[in-house]
Amino acid sequence: MLAIISDLHFSDGSTSTNVPETAFIEILFDEIMDSAIDKDAKEVKIILLGDIFDLGRTDYWMTIPKEERPWNGELSEKTAMNVDPRVEIHNLNVLKLIMKDRSSKAFIAGIKDLYHTIGVPFEVVFVIGNHDRTFHNFQSMKDHLTKVMNPVPITFVPWWQDDTYRILCRHGHEWSDECYGYELCRDVLKGKPGGRFDPKCYQVQTIGEVVTAEIMSGLIWRLKSMLGVSDPVLFESLKDANNVRPEITVLDWLTWIGRKRFGDRQKELVYEALINSLDGFLGTELADMWDELKRDILIRGDLVDRIQLLRKIIAKSSFDELRKDMDFINWSKHLNPFGKKDAYVEGAKMDFDQFPNVDTVVYGHTHEAKQVVLRGSIDGAAQRYLNTGTYLPLIDKATEAGFARSLRLSLTFIYGPNEDSHADNPKVKDTVSLEFWMGMKQKQYKKIQG
Repeated sequence: MLAIISDLHFSDGSTSTNVPETAFIEILFDEIMDSAIDKDAKEVKIILLGDIFDLGRTDYWMTIPKEERPWNGELSEKTAMNVDPRVEIHNLNVLKLIMKDRSSKAFIAGIKDLYHTIGVPFEVVFVIGNHDRTFHNFQSMKDHLTKVMNPVPITFVPWWQDDTYRILCRHGHEWSDECYGYELCRDVLKGKPGGRFDPKCYQVQTIGEVVTAEIMSGLIWRLKSMLGVSDPVLFESLKDANNVRPEITVLDWLTWIGRKRFGDRQKELVYEALINSLDGFLGTELADMWDELKRDILIRGDLVDRIQLLRKIIAKSSFDELRKDMDFINWSKHLNPFGKKDAYVEGAKMDFDQFPNVDTVVYGHTHEAKQVVLRGSIDGAAQRYLNTGTYLPLIDKATEAGFARSLRLSLTFIYGPNEDSHADNPKVKDTVSLEFWMGMKQKQYKKIQG
């Protein structure tokens, strides 16, 4: 039996919120245990499908010298990451801070409880994503997590495929220009990759990581520095920025909440902090390197091109005009290697062609739980693409006006040929079965005082 989970984005809580530990304690692990018993599981593999830990959603990077940040200093010709040995120490420090948070501690404790009580062979497979990419680069991070997870066995892989379950699991960032290092590795760095899934591509630092750290987290850190004291309403509002979808509407969302929640002085500070954060991003060594990727700016451009344009547009603007400014460059939503088609569905088609024994392709990354049947047969078999979504809140842009926040949770279970086949409810011999549940909850929680 496989239980597949992605995009928990555990952080130290300084610039983003974490998944409530009740999602694990009251729902996830009970469901895994109940399913293992009910389906007569012969084994349990927990597939952590990337972005479990988020090394960028923290103000830690703003508190250390610029020359020690991963995206500054002398960048490696192989990984595009700062060669300063202190970078590894800093990444390990951030990981340790994340593991002190209640949410990540509850998750790891829940996995250990399952291991001790489930009664069948049990292991964890960690498919590394883009926000926890540095697990590819530093053995010390793998060693630390292995020690924390002990005695649960854990394996680290860039992607995972298994013929018994007829499945292929990727994080999914491989189909995103800004979150995967293939193009930079191919066109700019030394040591050309053998293809999109060459292991060296997974080690390459990407520009999306710098956006998270320098712009998204940097915005909150700079505001804290300006205000000098905590402003709970302002900071708790801004921590949600990482959860806005589509991501290109984040400035639209910022002005939307600002009209109701921010005073004039707060708007001025947010606007100033945003400009300084954009400058911080554009001033990085990686932004300069990434800008070497040559594209037609009028049609596609790259993320650095678009942020340079945004910076010029808002230079003489104001907080209340940010929405109009963003509308001006919203042609960026067409940035997609497959044009207007869903890049992940198109990627799944390519994976099915590459792996003829696979019936199910599973990605995460997008935070949008989804299932798409690509090919079906008369006997009931199907080639199916699943996206595991996220356990974080999603803030969706409304089709008419405004945004709406909801909690999400999906459950993805795959059962092998010798599982999920009771005598009174048998399945066809040598077939794999799956259960995929998508949940949404909308509730306005009242904060408890004291």
